[in-house]
Amino acid sequence: MDIRNHILFPVRLVDSPNQDARPDSELSLVVIHGISLPPGNFQTDDIVKLFTNCLDCSEPVYRDLVDMRVSSHVLIRRDGELIQFVPFNRRAWHAG
Repeated sequence: MDIRNHILFPVRLVDSPNQDARPDSELSLVVIHGISLPPGNFQTDDIVKLFTNCLDCSEPVYRDLVDMRVSSHVLIRRDGELIQFVPFNRRAWHAG
């Protein structure tokens, strides 16, 4: 079942290359991360850039993120916007 057919509010779809097939296993956990890029700034699109491998890591604040390949299923922005990067039937490459 595609959950997007059952959501009553808009979701922006942005495909992340940082995903793969989910192993055949039943879901048993939902993880919620808190993230801002740059740290403490919630008004940029830098998380979207990170999850799509488009972040300019030449900026000193992002030096440690060079070659980082991470994603998330969904980002909930502070203004309530939902951005889906990975379908729920696939595995996102979460940080950590």
